[in-house]
Amino acid sequence: MAMLHVRLRKYQKQISAIETHLNKERVSKSEKIISLVVKQERPPKKAKEPVKPKKKRNYNPYSDYGISAIGREKRKGKSMPPRELYGELLKSVKEGE
Repeated sequence: MAMLHVRLRKYQKQISAIETHLNKERVSKSEKIISLVVKQERPPKKAKEPVKPKKKRNYNPYSDYGISAIGREKRKGKSMPPRELYGELLKSVKEGE
């Protein structure tokens, strides 16, 4: 619906171009009739495609430890550890493997 005015403007430009062409040159009656018929026809409406919702990518490096910045864990009172603690946790997990 938002692009309707753009299509109408384009359509009106086509009509004015046809009219100026007809006014400049001598044109037979059959060509005038054909151009009038074309002018009266509306451009076909295109069916709208359904808009697909975009998936949000959540990257949370703390999710490996059961700590989430979003969702239930945050509401329960858990929070993200400081960066220093996160680095130590990461090292301990790597050493454990």
